[in-house]
This record gives sequence, structure tokens and C-alpha cells, in this order.
Amino acid sequence: MRADGAASLLAALAADGDPGVRLASLAALAGRDDLGAAGWGGGGDAGGDAARGRDAVDRVLATALAGDRWPEVRRAAAVALAAACPRTGPTCALEAAADGDDDLDVRGDALTSLVQCRAPGVGAWLLAVARGDGATELRTRAVSLLGALADLATTADLLAGFRRWRGQAFSDDAALQVARGAAVVLGQLGAIADAAVATDVADTLLDAACDGAFAELQRRRRPGSASWARAARPRRSRCWASWRGPTRPRWRTRRSGRWRAAAAERTEPRPLDAALAAAPLGLCS
Repeated sequence: MRADGAASLLAALAADGDPGVRLASLAALAGRDDLGAAGWGGGGDAGGDAARGRDAVDRVLATALAGDRWPEVRRAAAVALAAACPRTGPTCALEAAADGDDDLDVRGDALTSLVQCRAPGVGAWLLAVARGDGATELRTRAVSLLGALADLATTADLLAGFRRWRGQAFSDDAALQVARGAAVVLGQLGAIADAAVATDVADTLLDAACDGAFAELQRRRRPGSASWARAARPRRSRCWASWRGPTRPRWRTRRSGRWRAAAAERTEPRPLDAALAAAPLGLCS
């Protein structure tokens, strides 16, 4: 149960001179809808009172996000606005912070909040950040958030970006870092995509797995059942077969029993796994 007048007190503390007080008050305002006299239990339209209360809280949080001089306080406001998005005001405030804040952590937290509330067009926004010429840290975070978003509509554009970043990686370390993150996310998206998309993802990742020029891409992993490790493992053995001959790798022989047991538990292979199994031998030669 919320105390009467607590939201008004928190809103006043959001303008306190102590940044720690401001930070704590903004975190406490997240998700509230009782700011204003109507939220203190008076009569009138309860639904309208709640809407007005939410709007008042949104304005306090958006004001802090746009103007507080302490990055930690702006980050707290960005996190709190995740509960208010995708309402128009909070979404616009988060987009403005993601696009123009001076602190990279604030921009990253604003992007995270947009993903958490699945704001309209956030997938295209993340792709634009990843393809841009901004800080590498922000670009890689945007790519990682594409995995959290799990929007299959972004797969084709991310595949195109991954191929481009691989091509630029010889002379651009930032492109290599972004490509490493994209490899992980493509493994996630390929695991939930239909057969046609999964085949395209598998071909792209297998090609990267056999590219000896970039060991960083070969080592990328994603936790979970449909991991990049699974995507790379069948192709890696084929790469080895192209120059080692028919001899099976020793580590594969030791683990083959567990592989068979795991395979027996799966009644229907995922499209990505089927695409990997259909890949011909010796593609890395």
C-alpha cells in the first residue's frame, strides 16, 4: 500500500541538491501513477486520475534524464522510464537520450529501456546505432540488445551488417568488435527462425567459423541450447577433415557418447541444426 502524498514528496526530492537523494527518489518513482492531488484518494474519475498521475511522474523522470548534471542520476531516470515506455512522452525522452547524451552509459541504458518496453521501431533504431560511426562500446551494446529484443525482422539487416563488418575488420578494429557481437546474436536469431532464414544464418556463421584470418570470430559463444558453439562445431570438424584426412579429432572421440545421448533426446531438429547438418564436407578447403 502506498502512503498518501509519497509521490509528491519523491517528486520534490528529485530536485534535491544531493545527487544521491535525486537518484534514490527517481528509482522510487518508477511505475507510480499517484503524483498529484488526484492521486491522494480524492473523488473523481479514477482512471483519469491515474493517467494524470502517470503523466506527472513521466515528466519528472524525463526532466531528470534530459537535464541532470550527474550521469548516474540520468542513468537512474533512464532505467525508471522503462516502466513508462512505450507511452509517447517517455519514449521520446529515451530516444533523445540514446541519440544525444554526452555519457555512453546513459545512452546505453536508454537503449536498454527502449528494448525492455519494446518501443515501436526500436529494432531499426538499434541497427542504425550498430551501423553508425559512434563509439565502439555503444555499437556493440546495440548489437547485444538486438539479441535481447529477439525480433526476427532484424535478421536480414544484421546478416548484411555482419558480412560488411567482416570485410572491414582487416583495417578497422571497431568493425571486428561489432562483428564478434553480431555473430553471437545471429546464433540466437537463427535458433528461432524458420528454415529459410536459419539456412542463411548457418551459411554465414559457418563461413566465419572457417575463416582463419579472424580467430576472434571463431571463438564467439552464446549460452543456451542453440549456441554459436553448436553452429561452429559441425563445420569445424569439416574444416579439419579437409586437411587432416579421415582421422577423427581426439576430443570429439572422447565426447561422442555424450553427443549421441543428447541427440537422442531431440525428436525434431531446429531449422538451424538441420541447415548445419546439410552443409557439405570440405567447405573450408
